[in-house]
Amino acid sequence: MEEQERIPRPFEAVIIIIGGFFSSFMLIIIMGALVVFFYSEAVLEEKKFQMLILLFGELGLGIFPVAYLVFNKYPLKTLFRLKIPENKITLLIIPLAFGLTIVGDELDRLLGTILTPPEQLKQILELLTISSFSEFLILFTGIV
Repeated sequence: MEEQERIPRPFEAVIIIIGGFFSSFMLIIIMGALVVFFYSEAVLEEKKFQMLILLFGELGLGIFPVAYLVFNKYPLKTLFRLKIPENKITLLIIPLAFGLTIVGDELDRLLGTILTPPEQLKQILELLTISSFSEFLILFTGIV
């Protein structure tokens, strides 16, 4: 008889996901409160601080679920499906990724001309502009 691999029950998985969002949210709140307490509210407006908040918020989404799974000795490789794809599939994915990137960029430009984004969205997207290598590292780590 085949031994079934251990996976979290559906209710447990929902709790893990909600815990990840909650821990990420709390991490951002705590960081903001510490900055206001030790420095000033002006620091909150700085681009580097906002990018660090983005980084820690994204990392918080993954830290709680991974810590829970490791603590309960679940097989991470199976749960996160960390298998290397075949070479044939990888060679097919590369041109598909380039094509989808170009199509997505063109759709973004078309929608941007038809529907002008609000000013608040433009301010938020300014955070994603990169002007130094350190900003690139923070954004890359936070987004990926």
